[in-house]
Amino acid sequence: MSNWTSRYKDSIEMVESSVDVLIGFNANIDRVYNTSEIDINLENVDPDLKEKASSRKDLKSSLAYCIQNGENHEIKLDMDLQFEGEEFIGGQGGIMSNYLSKTGNGVIFYTPILSEKLSEKIDEKVLYPLIDGDFQLKNVRDCSNTDRTKINHIFEFEEGRSGRLILSDSLKGFGPYFRKGVEDKLEVIEGNVDCALLSGFHNVEGNKEAKIKKASEQLERLEIPVHMEYAHRDNQTALNIVEDIMPYVDSIGLDEAEFKKLAELLNQEDIEGNVSLGEAFRHSKDIIETVDVSRVHLHTYRYHVVVTKKNYPTKPEKIRRSMLYGEISAIQKAEKGRIPDLVDIEDFKSENVDLNGLTELRHFGDYFNLDSFTETGIADMGQHIVVAIPTLIHREPERTVGMGDIISSGAFTVELS
Repeated sequence: MSNWTSRYKDSIEMVESSVDVLIGFNANIDRVYNTSEIDINLENVDPDLKEKASSRKDLKSSLAYCIQNGENHEIKLDMDLQFEGEEFIGGQGGIMSNYLSKTGNGVIFYTPILSEKLSEKIDEKVLYPLIDGDFQLKNVRDCSNTDRTKINHIFEFEEGRSGRLILSDSLKGFGPYFRKGVEDKLEVIEGNVDCALLSGFHNVEGNKEAKIKKASEQLERLEIPVHMEYAHRDNQTALNIVEDIMPYVDSIGLDEAEFKKLAELLNQEDIEGNVSLGEAFRHSKDIIETVDVSRVHLHTYRYHVVVTKKNYPTKPEKIRRSMLYGEISAIQKAEKGRIPDLVDIEDFKSENVDLNGLTELRHFGDYFNLDSFTETGIADMGQHIVVAIPTLIHREPERTVGMGDIISSGAFTVELS
């Protein structure tokens, strides 16, 4: 245990590394509620996860389901909400942009529909590609182009374990791709960055298939490493993403709920309960072989694991250190209740956290007869490399939304630094 604790503390040195990154496409305002502080009675409520919340009854049933199962879920919003909540930057792209900018990386962020209200939530050092006569990279706060803002409503709970239910608003006309003009300068943008982190494909509105195809054509032009943070809304959109987007990305990141949905979609096989590390390896191999990505990063409550192709260019030891750094960044978000900066990460203390997941590593090592896997978390599995780490669990988190986005983006960018 002390071996992993030492590794975590050593990974803090990675704050000195940095890359220049292109991020797209989804950003919104998160309005956050603590279920213990609002007027919502869940007594005698039948736990049932709905596809959308059209009534207070739908909200309560879905929230009860998340609490009972200790799961995070996102469903569509189809009602007016009257709760008072605190507002933060949201959306995978928005969260990753602020985190990477605050931790010393150069960030170019693009979303096609950018309101002034939203831009004010984005870190002031973030740049935005703009066509205003000539092509420019301008401060994102000077680039608003609409008065429409997507607001997601997030209900957080801490019963048994921390989790949340997200009621996701829609943004009419949203498409996860670069608009004409910016698209014409894509090679110029690419020349200013080391990698790309893309997300929001599941939020596509309107002619979904055509817009996903448009995004695919742009992705095919990129020659830099591309990571996609996966999210699942409906099976048809997910299939479009699998067929048209994933073949042009190098890496995907996802949490346990999204991992199960993707694995079930690809294999038509239901996964009951928690995903063991062995199951994570098996399904990650299937994802790699099915859609030809090089790297799958799964982050769960009990462990994180990266499975790569054998010829993946980053050494396993650096992958492991990068994962540890991403987890510390996320823990500092839970500790501070905000997206961390470099000082927050350097300020990490282990007193308020517990190490979790060594049992998963031990079972995996025993099953595959791997010497020292519990101690190293690294295994050569023939055609694939497995790198796993035990997680840190914060005893009294201030806020958990966005931790996965920080884990994924922190690990991927530090790998490339």
